[in-house]
Amino acid sequence: MTPPRVFWAFANYWRLPQPVTRLFWHALSHAQWSRAIALRQTILLYSSGPGGDRKALIHATCCPREIMAVVEDLVQEHCLPLAKANQLEEAILACVKADGTWR
Repeated sequence: MTPPRVFWAFANYWRLPQPVTRLFWHALSHAQWSRAIALRQTILLYSSGPGGDRKALIHATCCPREIMAVVEDLVQEHCLPLAKANQLEEAILACVKADGTWR
């Protein structure tokens, strides 16, 4: 499954290489744990409709804390290799302010 446009937008903001973006989406697509499923479903729903609350998507559903938790879950679920998770986390943290919100 190809990542939705909104997922690519986050990946571009995080400056993720295309292969890492695809791997992250692949991991999300195959995950069975609830937090990953909730994130995947929210992104798919946002992408399929006329658009939702962009501010809530960015600052609540996809806030740094939630994304980092999903990445950790994907590692624990064996959907994402630790080395790639570390690369993702470093890229994400580079986009986070000291107060834990996006730059």
